[in-house]
Amino acid sequence: MDNSPNIKNLHNTFAIGVAFSVVLWWFINRHVLSIGRLLTKFGLPKSLFEPHQDLSHIIEPGFKSSSLWKYENILFSYTHVLVSGPLAVIFFILVYVENKNLDILDATQGTAPSSTFLAYFALLTIANSVGYFIVDFLQLLFPGGGLTQWPHLIHHLIFPGVTALCLKNFVLIYLLMLVLLVEWSNIFLHPRNLAKINKVDQSAKWHRQLKLINFYTYVSLRILTHGFFTWYIFTNRVTLTDLIGLPGWLFLAVAMSFLNFIIIVFISRLWKSDVCGRQSDMENDMGG
Repeated sequence: MDNSPNIKNLHNTFAIGVAFSVVLWWFINRHVLSIGRLLTKFGLPKSLFEPHQDLSHIIEPGFKSSSLWKYENILFSYTHVLVSGPLAVIFFILVYVENKNLDILDATQGTAPSSTFLAYFALLTIANSVGYFIVDFLQLLFPGGGLTQWPHLIHHLIFPGVTALCLKNFVLIYLLMLVLLVEWSNIFLHPRNLAKINKVDQSAKWHRQLKLINFYTYVSLRILTHGFFTWYIFTNRVTLTDLIGLPGWLFLAVAMSFLNFIIIVFISRLWKSDVCGRQSDMENDMGG
């Protein structure tokens, strides 16, 4: 008996999941400061997760200051990290429990889970992140500065684009879920950005330590993950071309090259501002 999921049912479920996710993330975006206050209840510092009083003002009715908007956007991104990162870890634990001999690094051994439960688990996790990227894209495009945010806008288009490419025939699902593991590289980056925009004392020992911990975790995890994705895309070119076609493979290759370039630029700026101590205007990030 074939227990593999039906492609049409997967597509329908994904569409419903994305629609629900967009509504959910839009609601979260509207109440993101409440998320910050909730995080302080679990011991996270108020100096980071509650906006400084200088940020909490309105320019005109319905319009927030740009600093408050940036603060909320970073907190919004951090919420996505706290949701998608653990879900991706849970998924791969379940994959390992189901098939300990599976080598997900070898595309010829299969690129998507065969069991219905894992297929839908991955599908809804991916739909959740697509919904987040859609909402954040709209936030960046309109109140967030429009085309001046072009690196972030392109970054936010790549994941939904790759998702559409892979879900057509339900392939490369392991790759999509591995992409969500990249969110762990932002676990200290967003608090670092919140501290900067919240005007936390730059000379405080814990703040200097946060910046250094963030730099080394961000750089090591980004080099590891981006290096892996680059290696995977180019070493499995023949198999991937068979799965998604040559145009699909070229899209992956170009998208990965763009992301590698952006991350190199961002890491160099992070090095100058947080390790060398030079002044920087960095208030946002290239995180998810």
